[in-house]
Amino acid sequence: MEINRAFKLLSLGKNASLIGIETAYRKLAVRYHPDRCRQLNKLRCRKMFVAINKARETLLNYYSAGHKENTNDFRRFYEDLFGEL
Repeated sequence: MEINRAFKLLSLGKNASLIGIETAYRKLAVRYHPDRCRQLNKLRCRKMFVAINKARETLLNYYSAGHKENTNDFRRFYEDLFGEL
């Protein structure tokens, strides 16, 4: 997925932080999770849920490659979320 499309899909600006990406992803994932959608919207929700996951993965890979922040910031972010690696 293209970086610009991933930012747009998660409704984020180009200067979004890793925490902003995770927050936006969680909000949209809860909203579009297939188990939480009504029967009529299940297919649409499934497609949107897959797209949201791909967008998150794309942006996290973009950050981890050092394009936006250095690796130490990325490591600190995950240590804050999940404890020491």
